[in-house]
Amino acid sequence: MPKVVDHARLRHELAEQAARLFLRRGYSALGMREIAEELGVSKSALYHYFPSKRALFEAAGQLAVARMANAFAAPPVEETSPDAAVGAILAGVRSLSGDFHDEIMLLTDYLRTVGDDEEARKGVARSNAMLRDSIAAIVGPGSASLVHSLSYGFLLQRIFAPEPEDFAQFESDLRDLLRSRES
Repeated sequence: MPKVVDHARLRHELAEQAARLFLRRGYSALGMREIAEELGVSKSALYHYFPSKRALFEAAGQLAVARMANAFAAPPVEETSPDAAVGAILAGVRSLSGDFHDEIMLLTDYLRTVGDDEEARKGVARSNAMLRDSIAAIVGPGSASLVHSLSYGFLLQRIFAPEPEDFAQFESDLRDLLRSRES
């Protein structure tokens, strides 16, 4: 009897595995043959699910961005205070902080490799919109862009500053910001 393959599940698993591989190695350093070997499939099987390295990267990126957006979980409806919002944003930022350096390096590598590409820019814009929507569910649409920018700025400062920014200071600044926008 022929083996039954759940193609959607396999495609998802390949994209998940590729996301970790791209994060570890970068975009430009990998070719489809090497990716297929690392994922334990034939090159033709990989091409069956993804017509190009870019298509695989975009599928892997969509999964990664969905995980990032899900890190910003809105507090329960009965907890609508600025403190509850700060806690939810802080939890999301802490969740992102572990791989943020590698993710920024990967995104930079990808964008440098594909060049000034409109589809790549649209993909980044969709990713940012997805994160802003998750943040808006916590702080409201009027503060979402500002909190999104503040969160990314904080994470970038943790990468590039000689003395990484402190989560306690970020929490305090975020609390002050949300309270001032509430009044």
